[in-house]
Amino acid sequence: MSTESYSSVINESILSHEQVVFIEELKLPKHVIIQTDSRFDSVISDTAEDKWRFIIGAEKEVFNFTDIFDLSMKKLIKFCIVSLINSGRALRGTNFNLIKHAFSFNDFSYKGFKDALCSTELLGKPEMYFAVKGVLRVLCRLNFPRFSVENLDDFLLIPTPNSDNPFIKYQDLENALPSSLKCLIARSIVSASKNRMILSSNEITDFTLFGLSYYTGMRSIQFAKITAGDFKQDTSNDKSGLYRYCLNMPYAKQTKITNNKVKVALPAELGLLVDEYIKRGKLKPEDRFIPVDENLVNFLNNILQRVLLIIQPKEVQEKVAKDEIILPKLTTYDFRHNVGHSLALAGASADEIAYMLGHSSLIAATYYISATPELAMLKSKALGDNPVWKNMVNLLLTGYSVENTAWSKRTVSGSLGGELHIKIGGCERPDEQCHLAKVRSCYGCFYFRPFTDLNKHYSVLRAVNKELIDTLEVSEMSGNVRNPAIEILANLKGEVQMVINRIEGGFK
Repeated sequence: MSTESYSSVINESILSHEQVVFIEELKLPKHVIIQTDSRFDSVISDTAEDKWRFIIGAEKEVFNFTDIFDLSMKKLIKFCIVSLINSGRALRGTNFNLIKHAFSFNDFSYKGFKDALCSTELLGKPEMYFAVKGVLRVLCRLNFPRFSVENLDDFLLIPTPNSDNPFIKYQDLENALPSSLKCLIARSIVSASKNRMILSSNEITDFTLFGLSYYTGMRSIQFAKITAGDFKQDTSNDKSGLYRYCLNMPYAKQTKITNNKVKVALPAELGLLVDEYIKRGKLKPEDRFIPVDENLVNFLNNILQRVLLIIQPKEVQEKVAKDEIILPKLTTYDFRHNVGHSLALAGASADEIAYMLGHSSLIAATYYISATPELAMLKSKALGDNPVWKNMVNLLLTGYSVENTAWSKRTVSGSLGGELHIKIGGCERPDEQCHLAKVRSCYGCFYFRPFTDLNKHYSVLRAVNKELIDTLEVSEMSGNVRNPAIEILANLKGEVQMVINRIEGGFK
């Protein structure tokens, strides 16, 4: 059966009344934008049109919706396509036709999709399999009727097809969050911690629960069990400003009834936010940390989406407010899978992963570990060796470049690699004080406006390379081959290279 013929079986009988009502409430952005690395591409299309036309690499790409006659289904397909594009999926016309197949299942539910993904038909067609699975992930994140956000936790158990094409397999690697997003989240939590005294109580609640979800990967059922007394301050030093916090985290899934808990360390910045949250709520040690009895899953996921919007640059927030774009929807399960994959890639054992995730068995941990070597190689190939991907994915890591002579606001200077780097760019941070290391943290900051002088950025790149080589040598000699500083420096190198690529490519 060809991919073009799948659209012909799409009809209105697939959707239930509840699903149709849900679709009517969906807000479709006015435009869809495909990120590319060329300013000569035509990458914007009007979502109200039934043919989305793009020019990418001098080739025409058309997403044709004219053969979908059910208006509710058409809107849902458009929404899912936009969500996949906004999450970084490199869609083209052939992918689009494959994705349309997912909307032809007579059993339009999680069970129907799961049965199809487990069938020999889709397991024998990797491209089709990953297209359908991508749609299923979007529907679960939406909590679409007959699809639950809690179903995301079962994705590890769905079998995957064998394929000789690593880039086909890479389409399914959405459990680990992109490095740029991790940096953005970590910096936002640090910033919220520094400014906690001037944040509103609602903001303190949002950033505290957001940080706990990101760093611990707790399920909603675990959030429901913790009390204020489960948070402890192990040590503190007011002179140095150094603090250590921990959480007695309950198990997520238990093979037997037990009151045992897992003790995990928390970053100091997050611990300070937890302290402020407890003080504002006047919580006693025995009080529930989150006094929500119903719809806790939606409560937490709504918080994640609010904070993900807050930490975006103003331009993005304004476009979201005008319904021009939609942000990718992330859930507590995405954060949980990110913790599991990150631990596996760092070489943690099944026992350590199970301990950190609050599992009383090793079943889920073994799934993370079994995929690790392959994931690491694919990540290296896709993110390291593919120049198109390198130029495309993180174009929006920083603000647009500016001319040094035209800049009249604060400038950025600092030390890196034993050298002083003067006026590498401008800073538009709204607050005067910045708690982050100058130069070292600027290239991954939305408020940074790199100057167009390439020599200065190449000087920074050489300094980063020097630090990276020195760190690698020290780590190898000390036997600490998984030194976290290596990944931090590698991410910084990528951020600097992105700015250089943008300026050399003529992006302003």
